Amino acid sequence: MSGLRVAVIGGGIGGCVAALALQRAGCIVDVYEQVPVKGEVGAGIQILPNASRLLNAYGLAQQLEAIGVRPSMTEARRWDEFTAPICLASSAARSHRIACTWGGDVSAWCSTTIASK
Repeated sequence: MSGLRVAVIGGGIGGCVAALALQRAGCIVDVYEQVPVKGEVGAGIQILPNASRLLNAYGLAQQLEAIGVRPSMTEARRWDEFTAPICLASSAARSHRIACTWGGDVSAWCSTTIASK
């Protein structure tokens, strides 16, 4: 795919991460977003270890490190008020940050990384 010119429509998290992946594959990428300035839209997100590992590989480790946490426990909840504690002692949870942030932050990090390449 080296040298292939690709247009990515949408500069949200999915579009920006897709653009980073395409750049890593050697493509020339143009990202098109209709919103001129990104503001706070939507809710916060959790970036779990598998996504954290991917974003680290795409050069975003420093940003994740700044906001990430390493929780030891979490809790699963169901509609009928059932709850179950979940221990996060796995090696994936220990070795990769779980980040809680606003989705716009992730898009901004990706955009900066895309622009620098």
